[in-house]
Amino acid sequence: MKYYLGIDIGNTKTQYALAEAKGHIVSLHRGASTNHQAIGREETYNRLKDGIHTLLSKVNVGPDKIAFAYFGAAGVDTPEEFKMIRSLFRELLDSAPFDFDNDGIIALKNGVEADPGIVITCGTG
Repeated sequence: MKYYLGIDIGNTKTQYALAEAKGHIVSLHRGASTNHQAIGREETYNRLKDGIHTLLSKVNVGPDKIAFAYFGAAGVDTPEEFKMIRSLFRELLDSAPFDFDNDGIIALKNGVEADPGIVITCGTG
């Protein structure tokens, strides 16, 4: 069976979810912040690696079973940050396909679809 990994990278916490193909959530994990702007690339990588391992081990699923991963990433704002984060995710996931976007852009796209809109970020910390 293949699984789908979703990760919400935040400034104060990181939420991990693993779902089956039909959308049934099989594992959840909440970890510490993995925002690269606050803790740097190396610590971001280590925390995400640990969080993914914890999430998958709860249901005895190996990383080779991930069909696709999607990340919402707080603080990924510049082309340089997008490039760096993309390389970090590639290292984490090996050959699994993935995509990501800035979490504010995700909120805007989901909130307005075709109409103009605005996102105001207040933070939870």
